[in-house]
Formats: sequence, C-alpha cells, structure tokens
Amino acid sequence: MPDVLEAAFSEAPIGMAVVDMSGRVLRVNEALCRITGYTNAHICARSFRDLSDPHDADVEALQNRDLLEGRVAAYQVEKRYRHAWGHSVWVLLSVSLVRDDVGHPLHLIAQVQDFSARKERDVRLEYLADHDFLTMLCNARRFQQALAQEIKLALPVANERDAQQHPD
Repeated sequence: MPDVLEAAFSEAPIGMAVVDMSGRVLRVNEALCRITGYTNAHICARSFRDLSDPHDADVEALQNRDLLEGRVAAYQVEKRYRHAWGHSVWVLLSVSLVRDDVGHPLHLIAQVQDFSARKERDVRLEYLADHDFLTMLCNARRFQQALAQEIKLALPVANERDAQQHPD
C-alpha cells in the first residue's frame, strides 16, 4: 500500500505538499513545482506561506485556526501564489490536517490547483458585461450599480446631517 500512496502523491495532476506544524514544507510533488515555477529543493527550503503572493499571505488565517482547533475537517480558499518568474498565479488551495492516534496535529496536506485561466476569463466576462462593445464605456448596467453604491454611501451622511439639523 505505501507504493500506491507514493505513486498517488508523486503522479497527482494537482500540486500537493506535506507541511509540518511550523509551516516548513516537508515534501512536494512535481505538479506543485510546475504551478509555482520553483524546484522541489527551493520549495522545501522555505515556509509554505512564502509561496503566497504578499497580498494573499494571510488569506486563510481564520480557516487555518478553525482547522487546527477542530471546528472544520478541511478548508478551501482562492488565493494568489507568486510564480518564480514574478507573476501571480491564481490557485484553489485545499488544506486538511493529519493527526496522530491521540488527536494531536502532525502535519498539513495542501492540494493546489491552478485556475489562473478561469480567473482571467471571469475578469474578461465581467468587463464585457459592464462595458459597451463599441465605445468601451460603462454601460447602463454598470451605471446603475455605481449609482446604487453612491446612494448607499451618501445616505448615512444625509441621515446624520438631518439628525443634527432636527434634534428630537
């Protein structure tokens, strides 16, 4: 059975890492190396957190705490990793916890799927939905969204001003 598990880890089409409780990477597969652009040795020499884009480094902090405290069995987050070449890579990170026989945390299992192409497509579709094809100006739908947002922001200010002018 260990050979089957080893093959499943090594040959998985998604990135995988085994991370100790201090955040040190113990093991990675080739798919994770392809996603990040780093070598196995480079990833294992760093903290798993170091793979994250600086803006997304703490995205999963609350979920990680819930996992360690036993409130959830696993979690998933969308975040960016910083590729070795400097660009961001959007990933879906799934994390689960392996515990020993008495329930103490041993290590984390991280699974990483690159969905950058889907994210770029979603951004493009959102742009097309909000802009006129010929002029590339915001369309009526986008105008209505912006107007609603501005009204929402202005109401508390107007209500406060009215309360100051007409005290009860």
